Amino acid sequence: MTSFLVLTTHNLPEAYFLVDFLLRQRQHVAVVNLKGRPKSHHLKIFKRLKKKYGAVYVLDLLLGKLLLSYIMPSHVQPFPGLTQDNIQSYIKSIPYFESHNPHDHATLGYIKQFSPDYILAAGAPILREKLFGLSTYGTLNRHLGWAPAYRGSDCPLWTLSLGAFHEVGFIVHYVTKQIDRGDLLMRKRVPIPAGLPLSHFLAHLQLTASTGYVDVLDTIIANGELTRTPQESGGTQWHFPPAGLSTMLKAKRNYNRLISQGDPQHAGQR
Repeated sequence: MTSFLVLTTHNLPEAYFLVDFLLRQRQHVAVVNLKGRPKSHHLKIFKRLKKKYGAVYVLDLLLGKLLLSYIMPSHVQPFPGLTQDNIQSYIKSIPYFESHNPHDHATLGYIKQFSPDYILAAGAPILREKLFGLSTYGTLNRHLGWAPAYRGSDCPLWTLSLGAFHEVGFIVHYVTKQIDRGDLLMRKRVPIPAGLPLSHFLAHLQLTASTGYVDVLDTIIANGELTRTPQESGGTQWHFPPAGLSTMLKAKRNYNRLISQGDPQHAGQR
């Protein structure tokens, strides 16, 4: 039996998609849930973003967060079978720990005590080596971007806003000090189906990527080892910050224009 520790934030359903699979495969699984940092921490992040990208970007980012539900309705759920009741039942049945800080003494102590073979990031923040190094065989992550070209935050929106429709996809990779640069375990493009609204496509992308994540875990359980491929170096590689209002609007406008053509994949690769 292999032991897995799932690291998530605010008990995201994508984490319990992994938990559900692992329990059905009779694996040893625990969850560390991050409850979020205090407001002072978020203020520091905004100050850092302002210093790096400017005040206009920060205003654009805040407007995007404020208007997100109007621009991209979230009523379409990637994991409709995972209700809050389901998630609570999992929490009560497995080892579970909550923390505000993934790198504090108590959290690291809990992970050391559980001694996971693998740590599985599922909606976790940037991790330091003192955490991701606690797993025996490595820490894995699912990233919704065609790395190494698209790394960082909100890559589906940035990809669509740039009109790179044929580069929408995901990777499953090892976590390293460099963000989204670890060795690949899976990398796939996700085609845009004709006529599918943007909110539905983003949900489809999440579910497809999480299914790929599960396929990697299935390989671990079946074979006990993984084939890893180093990411390419060179070329244009972006590390994107969180998407603001202008990026969201451009992504939605480009996407709607693409699917109105009736054949998204053919149009997207011209």
